Amino acid sequence: MARKKKRIPRNMGRIEFIACHDVIDAMRVQGYDNKKIHAALVKKGKVTMSYATFCYHMVRFLKEIRERQEQSEHHPTQIYTQTIFKQHGYKDHGFSVNKTPSSDEMI
Repeated sequence: MARKKKRIPRNMGRIEFIACHDVIDAMRVQGYDNKKIHAALVKKGKVTMSYATFCYHMVRFLKEIRERQEQSEHHPTQIYTQTIFKQHGYKDHGFSVNKTPSSDEMI
């Protein structure tokens, strides 16, 4: 009689997935499919979740990536550095601290 694989504690698959997030994303970008990514992580002992649980988390992960890409396309943000401020005519006022307060500043 075949032994049934012991279940991992509730939400442990999510924790394992998050812990291996960077490795999973790197392998996905390199072109590995879900089965090979899961097999590699199991072989290294990084995950103990089933392949079905791994696929569930991959679907959620890929959906999150797609949503972030769509948001960045619809709402582009521009980072203003000092050079961009100067290009738009803003003056660099900077920030200075007077180490010795004047009598007007004292209470």
